[in-house]
Amino acid sequence: MSALPSAPDVEIGFQNRYLGSEHAEAVDSVYRNGPAEKAGLRVGDRIIAFDGAPVVDSSSLTGYWRRRRPGDTVRLTVERPGVSSPLRIETKFRKRQTALGGPAAWVRNSFPVPFVVVGLAVLFLRLEDRNVWLLALLFGGFAASPGFPNGTDGIPASLRPFASAYQTLFLGLLGPLFYFFFAVFPARSPLDRRWPWLKWAAVGAGLCMAG
Repeated sequence: MSALPSAPDVEIGFQNRYLGSEHAEAVDSVYRNGPAEKAGLRVGDRIIAFDGAPVVDSSSLTGYWRRRRPGDTVRLTVERPGVSSPLRIETKFRKRQTALGGPAAWVRNSFPVPFVVVGLAVLFLRLEDRNVWLLALLFGGFAASPGFPNGTDGIPASLRPFASAYQTLFLGLLGPLFYFFFAVFPARSPLDRRWPWLKWAAVGAGLCMAG
């Protein structure tokens, strides 16, 4: 995570995404050898409370982090897939660091750009082609798949709700859009000819997951 003036000065080493319908922070990635990884936090975990205080909105984590200093202890209440009861994970804050540096940071931070540029370029060249619209949506999902660099800290506050909603929507729809596209392109697949409703069911399921 990069240290921006508006960003907290501490971290525990993970990337998150707020789930409004669950009032939880989804753990999308965990930095190697960071406090979170050492404490046992995993990708797929959902953080529902910090030191017993429930997550209530998308600014809960940032607001809580800003009140802490390196070395302070934090207790996370975590829901984990396949585990019936919430887990308690305790770790300590460290000074905010850059997860990736140099060329690696540049590659990661610019990862979504080619997908957005190519997707929009192809779309505007062939607006009348339905498959091109599907391809553009698919590229939109690819752009969201690695997560926004540094969470949403580097995004202006006024745009953070949009960015979070975009990422949540396309992460839920990426798989269904992938199936939908190849079910109809370059020609309808045997599976789609037999069960044409299946692609729409997949999209519906993706929208439910995103919600």
